[in-house]
Amino acid sequence: MVITFTLSGVVDSGGQKRQPCDPGPIPAVTPTYEWSISRPGWAPVTGSGLVATVATVDMDLPGDYTCVFTATADRDCPPSPRVIQASAAASPVDLDVDSNNDGGITAVDELIEDITFSAGTPGKWLWLNNDDDDGDQVPDNADDWAGNADDLAEDLADLVVQPIPAGLAADPHLFLEIDDPSVVRVFRRRAEWANGILGPGKPTRKQVDIALGGWTFTMEGVAPGSTLIHLILEDGGNEVCRDAVRVTAGEIDLDGDADQNMIIDEADDPTEGQLPGAITLSNVDDDDEDGTKDGLGTQAGTLEGADDHLDLAPVVLRQVLCLPANSTVALTLYGAKNVGGGVAAEDVVRVFSALAPGPDVEVLLGPGTATFELPENASHNVDLAALKAGDISLAFEGLEFAGEVKLKVEVLDGTQTVRSTDTVQLKVAPLILLHHLLPAERSFVSRIMAGPLWTVEEDADSTAYCLMRFPGATPGAVTDTVILPDWNGGYDVWAQDEYQIGFQQAPYGSMYVMLDSKRDRGLNDFTNRPQAQGGLLGPDFGHIQLERVPAVGATSMDAFGNLEVSPPCADASGNYPFGRIYYGDDPGSSGLRRMDEALREFLVRQKVQDPGHFESDWLAVGHVDEFMSIVPDTSGTYGWKVLFADSALAVTILQGVDPDLHIPRYTDFNTNGYVVDTAEGLLQFPLKVPHASASTIVAFNGPGSPMDTLLTGLKSDVELAFGLTASDFIPVPVLFDRVHDYRWGVVEAITPDLANGAVYPGTYIAPDQFLHTYGPGALEEDFNGDFILNLGEDTNGNQKLDTFRDPFHIYLDGVLSQTQVDAVYIDNWMVYHLHAGEVHCSSNEQRALPTGIHWWD
Repeated sequence: MVITFTLSGVVDSGGQKRQPCDPGPIPAVTPTYEWSISRPGWAPVTGSGLVATVATVDMDLPGDYTCVFTATADRDCPPSPRVIQASAAASPVDLDVDSNNDGGITAVDELIEDITFSAGTPGKWLWLNNDDDDGDQVPDNADDWAGNADDLAEDLADLVVQPIPAGLAADPHLFLEIDDPSVVRVFRRRAEWANGILGPGKPTRKQVDIALGGWTFTMEGVAPGSTLIHLILEDGGNEVCRDAVRVTAGEIDLDGDADQNMIIDEADDPTEGQLPGAITLSNVDDDDEDGTKDGLGTQAGTLEGADDHLDLAPVVLRQVLCLPANSTVALTLYGAKNVGGGVAAEDVVRVFSALAPGPDVEVLLGPGTATFELPENASHNVDLAALKAGDISLAFEGLEFAGEVKLKVEVLDGTQTVRSTDTVQLKVAPLILLHHLLPAERSFVSRIMAGPLWTVEEDADSTAYCLMRFPGATPGAVTDTVILPDWNGGYDVWAQDEYQIGFQQAPYGSMYVMLDSKRDRGLNDFTNRPQAQGGLLGPDFGHIQLERVPAVGATSMDAFGNLEVSPPCADASGNYPFGRIYYGDDPGSSGLRRMDEALREFLVRQKVQDPGHFESDWLAVGHVDEFMSIVPDTSGTYGWKVLFADSALAVTILQGVDPDLHIPRYTDFNTNGYVVDTAEGLLQFPLKVPHASASTIVAFNGPGSPMDTLLTGLKSDVELAFGLTASDFIPVPVLFDRVHDYRWGVVEAITPDLANGAVYPGTYIAPDQFLHTYGPGALEEDFNGDFILNLGEDTNGNQKLDTFRDPFHIYLDGVLSQTQVDAVYIDNWMVYHLHAGEVHCSSNEQRALPTGIHWWD
């Protein structure tokens, strides 16, 4: 259809160029005009002259068109604009929908029913009919038929064919045609539902009975998109006229990075409701360095500076082009899983109104909203104008390690009926502990001072250990850090026991995390100290300590010498690319000494390193680091092997040296009551607490002894837990004594525990054994240095090898020569060994984060 407007009979009342309009007559000036033709929903069509012409898009669109002619002569008094309106002739066929989405079909809808799709002009809006009203586990818009319990008002919309005037064609035929059949399904009629006639899997054109004029078809939304539906009248195969309406189908759409590629797009949709979903870090570091963890500081509704935003994960609420005025769009957290006792959905994450820094960022959901006690399923209403204007970028931070919760958005109408909904699974990253084969970047030892608990001699020994001995043994690339007496109460020497350094990982970054034990002795001051004061809490270095409700006292089993993690391994139940956590426990029915239940449950919830436990309550201290350490060895099943305490081996080695081997350290500096100064004297020394089948050290530790039997069984448990073989163990000699009468007996190492060492790149730092002769007149018979009594070497005729060198050192050096570490021996006798600890107990490490693997893969 072509519409023409003519500006005729123009009387130019303007004056000549630049001449004042009044007073007096003004000579006529030839007028020049520009024109603009407009129609609701169209961009204006413009031109110049006294005739204005426009061709409508579909050549048959009825409605009012307005033409404005404006004089453009450069005069002080130009003519007023001339406005001309003309109604274009209506098409003989008329297809109608509720194009302005006000709930009814009126003449107003005609003006915009076929306009070009754009934001705010969708034509008839349909919410996707993707609920399941008939309960057959198939979305209703995938059933391909109407009558499946769909709610007419909620799920379907009318497509009305007005009566067709008679006599328009000699051979009339009426057709419905759809441009994009993937968007909408059209059913034959509303009163008697049947299979769809247009839509997915159907032809794009369908002949309908011309007698249906005045009947109502039914539509449902199938997939997001916009399309024109045409009603076409043909006469003998030739088109006479047509009418068209625009229909747009959509849904509320909430998106997160469900495929962990740091891009939020349509590829995330298939898995966004499944675990792991969108992943965020637990916001436990201190980006603004105010001494408070960021996840706590945000209770005031603000983030802790620009860097804090980098610890959050994005979620996007997509633009909705049409929202009835009485709509409500609500965000809700629900369905918390994999969380500690008493943790509700609103405690798992906190949702913010924006990802980018800004003064208007506010907390929408989670702790920090309203009264800080948002009940589960309470919602936040989204601003409708903002949602219609464009996408809304949200952000969420983690509050509960490894916690899982769903974020739901719903569109509700004026009756609070849900018209559209979408859900994204949110996942907080788990805490992952760092195994000892990762390169150490920083070491920690804790220096004490003389006082009520330590003597002046012990103070001096600790100072030498922390400033010279231990740093002298670590590789040069390691930064050695001394925890000062002011930071450990002056007395707490056990750097390993107070904390464990791990990390958390999200697609957009990683963060170190200190897991603080419930032990809470002197070193607790260090674990809570910010970086500016010499501690660790700061940007990208977080802190967590589990809350104990009700609070109970810590036992030795709660110290973190009793919490370790293997390097990567596998067992019958699965693979552990980050290693497997293990700890010591009391497996007996008495349960007198067990690791804190809250910690055990927390470790299980992290899932990535599926914790296992071994019987360790036979030890006085009860820590797993007292009977095993792990070192790199390429010949092992997984590239590593276990140094495992072996009491029978210790006896065998000592029985192979001169029984008169002088070991004065065991007498001169021993506060534990061993009045011995020879190897034989040590073996024959009575147990402090006799055992039913053994009364001496040798009887308690030798082959087939109680200790040998226990350690052999324990090694089998370790082998099974990590999927190892017998060849993956390296036995190391350790002698034990029975020191308490608890259950079958609690033991301590007599010889400094070779299984309790610190692993660094290329180095295994072990405690010096002091099982060697030294001093003036000491005999050295091992002339060729092979530590074997060869012909001619037995100069005193006792058939035992006498040497300056330590037999346990010789053995360990030999077995470690096949691995990727060498032993370095340091004196930890006074402050550590005599107080039931060794090198590993004395130290801690920050290790490099693993690369190339992700826990969600």
